[in-house]
This record gives sequence, C-alpha cells and structure tokens, in this order.
Amino acid sequence: MGIPIIVFIVLQAMYNIVDSMFVSRMPEILNLEETGEYVVNALTLAFPIQMQMAAYT
Repeated sequence: MGIPIIVFIVLQAMYNIVDSMFVSRMPEILNLEETGEYVVNALTLAFPIQMQMAAYT
C-alpha cells in the first residue's frame, strides 16, 4: 500500500525540481531581470501547500 504513495511523492518532488530549473532560466529566455528569482521563490512556497493538498485527496 505504501509503494504508490512513495512513487507519487518522488514524482511530485521531481516535477518541482524540473519546474524550478526551467523557471529559474526565465531571465535568460525573456530578458527580464530578477524574474526567475521571484518565480523560484513562489514555487518554493507553493510546493508544501501542493503536497498537503495532494495528501488530503
């Protein structure tokens, strides 16, 4: 019973890591200064909330 939950948590964490890497490059892609830093901060704050929402479903 625990294996699917562990797989889900690992996949969710990997998604967050890849998403953070992608959005941290936003200044390079869009030529905007400090945008990537703000977006990574938002992702860092949203990840625990997203995991709690998934835990309650």
